[in-house]
Amino acid sequence: MTTTGAKQAPLNPSELANKVADEVRRSVDSAYGEVSRNVKRARRAAEDAIEDSRYGIKQYPFASVGVALAAGLLAGVLIGWLAARSND
Repeated sequence: MTTTGAKQAPLNPSELANKVADEVRRSVDSAYGEVSRNVKRARRAAEDAIEDSRYGIKQYPFASVGVALAAGLLAGVLIGWLAARSND
C-alpha cells in the first residue's frame, strides 16, 4: 500500500553526509571548470595582445620608441614629483 502523497523517510546521518559531500563535490567541480575556462580565455587574450603589440612595433618602430620614451619620461617626472612631495 503505497501512497503518492506519503512523506519520505528521514535520511540517516551517514546518508545525509554523503548527500551533502556529493553536492559540495559537484559545486567545486563546476566552479573549477568555470575558473579553468576563464583562465584559458584570459591567457588567449593576453597572447593576442602581445602578438598585436609585436606587430605594431614591427610596423611602426620609431613611433614605438617615441611612445616608450614619452612613457618613461612621464613615469620619471611623476616619481620625482611624488618623491619631492613626500620629503616636504
